[in-house]
Amino acid sequence: MISRLKKFWSKEEDGTATVEFVIVFPLIMAVFMSTFELAMLTAKFTMLDRALDQTMRDVRLSSGNPLSAQDVRNAVCDRTLLIKDCHSELVIEMTDIVPPNWSWPATSATCANRGVGTLPVVNFTQATANKLVLVRACALVDPWFPLTGLGMALSKDDSGLFQMTSVSAFVAEP
Repeated sequence: MISRLKKFWSKEEDGTATVEFVIVFPLIMAVFMSTFELAMLTAKFTMLDRALDQTMRDVRLSSGNPLSAQDVRNAVCDRTLLIKDCHSELVIEMTDIVPPNWSWPATSATCANRGVGTLPVVNFTQATANKLVLVRACALVDPWFPLTGLGMALSKDDSGLFQMTSVSAFVAEP
């Protein structure tokens, strides 16, 4: 018994690097995974925002040609590469904003529900000349690491997907 206590209190340091590694490695991996998640979300959001802005520029300059929600969705999705199932899950909402009372739409954009198969019905008003139009695009994004770091902290819907929303406003040219 005394020999075991002497061995326990000895000054040998075998295995100390392993203990430090086991303690520190999960923390470093969580930071790495959160950084990667943030980088991918930033890239996806930037691409969605830019695609929406480019498409709205085209819509603004061609106000004489009526476009459907499907046409606008296809134009945005053709300019966005990183969003999975963009053509079937992106929801585009266009609403006229009337200046005297500034009637704004609901506070949060409507997103699709993956697995349902149909897109929700949203307001899609054609851009007419000299009208202020608010456009919102909502896409569903799968987190890369849903159970680690940032992926766990993101607000997700019932199916575990992050809802990414981009907003643009413009006045249609005459």
